[in-house]
Amino acid sequence: PGRRFIAAMARLAEYRGSFLLLVLPILAVQFGLRRFFPEEHNWADFFYLMYFFVLGHVLCADERFTRAVRRDWWVALIGGVAAFAAVTIMALSGDEIDVPEAPRTLGDHGFWALVTLNALCWTAFFLFVGMRFLNFSNRWLQYSQEAVLPFFVLHQPVIVVIAYFVVQWDAGIPVKLAAVMMGSFAATVGLYELDATLRLRRATGC
Repeated sequence: PGRRFIAAMARLAEYRGSFLLLVLPILAVQFGLRRFFPEEHNWADFFYLMYFFVLGHVLCADERFTRAVRRDWWVALIGGVAAFAAVTIMALSGDEIDVPEAPRTLGDHGFWALVTLNALCWTAFFLFVGMRFLNFSNRWLQYSQEAVLPFFVLHQPVIVVIAYFVVQWDAGIPVKLAAVMMGSFAATVGLYELDATLRLRRATGC
């Protein structure tokens, strides 16, 4: 099911820069849902992130998509840099853009359009980087492939717990940021290794 639709999309991917059209469905999500669910981690964010999850499966469904990613990496890089620069300028210009609120003005919609384009372009670019420079295997990559999902699940509560204590320090923001980043990384890896060791012991009966 859906093979005809994917094949039609893959034919479009044969044109240079056509992957930018993938931003249109997600813009529909942003503009259609964010006015009703502006809060973070609400339905707008859910479908926004789910789009990228589904897109990952679609891009692997036809080799013409992966060829397009390799071919148009520079388009993605330029688009990502331009969108990020524009969002930064808007954020620093003093314009009234209330991110937690529903978009209302033309500036609000432009901001969310740039944020969405920025996400798509950098996703495509780093996919190219992985395809180009990580097209091999070693023990570190194998370890990372096995650890990535547990690491993702564990890191958020670890960050919250460590940050709860760090924010109370009498120190500057750079010190606190470094402590949270390094501490949460070390603690998450430690928890993953502890879990892996316990599972290995149960499996071997040791």
